[in-house]
Parts: sequence; C-alpha cells; structure tokens
Amino acid sequence: DENCQRYWRNILLTPYESGGKMNNRQETPAHCKDCPTYKKSLFCDLPDESLDSMAKNKVTNFYKKGTTLFFEGTPNYGLFEVCSGKIKISKLTSNGSCTIVDIASAGDTIGLNSILEKQLYTTSAEAVEDSVVCFFDKHFFINSVLKEKPVVINIIDRLSREIHNSTNRISSLSQKNVRERLAELILSLSENYGGVELDSNNENLDILLSRDEMASMIGVAKETLIRTLSDFKDEGLISQKGKYLYLQNRNKLNQYANLQY
Repeated sequence: DENCQRYWRNILLTPYESGGKMNNRQETPAHCKDCPTYKKSLFCDLPDESLDSMAKNKVTNFYKKGTTLFFEGTPNYGLFEVCSGKIKISKLTSNGSCTIVDIASAGDTIGLNSILEKQLYTTSAEAVEDSVVCFFDKHFFINSVLKEKPVVINIIDRLSREIHNSTNRISSLSQKNVRERLAELILSLSENYGGVELDSNNENLDILLSRDEMASMIGVAKETLIRTLSDFKDEGLISQKGKYLYLQNRNKLNQYANLQY
C-alpha cells in the first residue's frame, strides 16, 4: 500500500547525498562525463545536453562493504550505476538460501530489468567491498533517458550479453561437474578482476569472495568447494596469499573448465 511504499522509498533514498561528495568524505566527479567509468557506462554515447540533465538528476552514495542497496521483492524506485567497487546480485531460492547470480563492477548497471518489466526488484544487491554508486530515479529514467536512442542501443547490447551469460551459466550448472564449474568460475573472475603482480608471474583475483559466496555461484555445498579448492592448490593450479587467490596454471584450468565458445 501507499504507506509501505513510502517506508521503502525512505529506506532506499535516505543514504544518498548528491553533489559529488559522499558521507565518508570521498570525492566523486559531479558530472557524469568526468567519471572514470563514463566510457563503460550505459550512458556513454549520450549528447552533452542529456548528460548535463543526468548530472543534475543523479544522487551518489558511498556503500561500506556488507551494505545492502536493495532487497528482492521491494518496490523499484530507480536505477543504480556502479562507479567503483563491486556489488553482488543475489536471488532467494525456494529453501530460503541465496544464490549469487552476478557481480556488478565499475560501469555496470543494476535494476534495469525490473524497471523495464515494471515490477519489484527481482534480486537483492549488496556491496562486497567499499563502493561508490549513482542512483537515477525511475521516472526520470523512463521519461527522459529511455527516450535517447544511444541508451536504447546500449540496453539491447547489455541485455543480449546477459542472456548469453545466463544461458552459459545454466548449461554449466546442469552439465558440468564440480571441478569444471570451479575452474570456469576462477577463469571468469580472472577475466573480470585479474591482474599480474609486478614481482611474479602469478595472476591475482582482485576480488574478495567468501567460500559461501563462491559455493553459491557454482551451486555446491561450501564443504565441497573447500575440498575442490584444496585439490586445485595441491595440483599447482592456484595458490593463496592472505584472502586472495592467484592463478598459477591457466592452461590447465582452461582444460578443466571445458569451455565452449
């Protein structure tokens, strides 16, 4: 009802502070075109006049690790654009547990599907590390931004990639064993968050995921994941320093993943 919607709107919008300065005193560009992730954003091809309008209508917030942006099943009041950090997107299963369906990083858009389908948020979003995120009101997005042809083209491109990734994920979960799925996950994380250390040839995964989160992403029990990770370490495929994983044998991981392109 109206009171419930007002309550959730307050919950969603209270953290935001506009104008380019967040509540933790970190700085972010006031104008979208000055943002380091602008070229990767949904709005990268907009004309200057439209970007000026977006800059005036956005609100920006800093989310500490573990902070929830929104919950599945709550009213959708707008679109989230990730400026920095990483946000996990999860969905409740029938038994009440959560399955991670995606990790959004700088330049990614969150909440787009729910807006286009005119429904409640179909997933939950939580920061897995300190993150800066811009918010665009749903009515502004639909009535102004969505009328821009470059944005529509970028939306089609993103939705096409999402369908492709979802199809591959379903295929992997239904047809591959645990070792294949874990190898595929590590390679996917490497593609999106990997970097070579200057003092070694090892490639680190610049993302911290708990064992529960990794197990959720490949659809196995935590204990099974831990055993398989240990096997990979014993075989020299990966190593670990602190909480970070490092790739040591990409070729072998590719063989295990049995990737089909």
